[in-house]
Amino acid sequence: MGTFRFCPVCGNPPGPQPNVNQPDMTQAYDPSQTSPLPNASPQNNFYNNNYYQNNPYPNNSPLPYSQKSGLLAVILSFFIMGVGQMYAGRVARGIGILFLGIFLGIIFVILIFAMGELSGFYPTAYKNSSQNPSGLEVFTIIFGIGLIALWIWQMVNAYSLCHKYNQYLLQYGRPPW
Repeated sequence: MGTFRFCPVCGNPPGPQPNVNQPDMTQAYDPSQTSPLPNASPQNNFYNNNYYQNNPYPNNSPLPYSQKSGLLAVILSFFIMGVGQMYAGRVARGIGILFLGIFLGIIFVILIFAMGELSGFYPTAYKNSSQNPSGLEVFTIIFGIGLIALWIWQMVNAYSLCHKYNQYLLQYGRPPW
């Protein structure tokens, strides 16, 4: 006899479990009303501990909260940094990533324009092929690579947050944050 941690409907701890090994003696037995059920074995018992370890909620029981889509979080984060985290429920983290992305994006644009101003015009920055890139150009390239890495990380993080949110929701019946 196993127990489950929380009620699948209300989220409260469960009351006493019925003893499923003993027949219900409050009902009169009528053999004409019974039929063999394919899932009546003790392994498929509703209150079996293994059932609740593998499936915290019965298939016919609705979750009190909706699950989050990891794909939607990635798509949102692809277009606007931090919005996937906000969708997953981590609003403060999402706002922080959003402002960090805006700040770093503005610095990157300023670096691009500064690099273009120092060399005359950005598309013709290398007038001579033997000219070595300046320190500002190298810094701008490294900064751009870091900005792309942050963009990719925040998409992966948004997906991961949705996955953790869904696992916690299925196990405990309430959002983790």
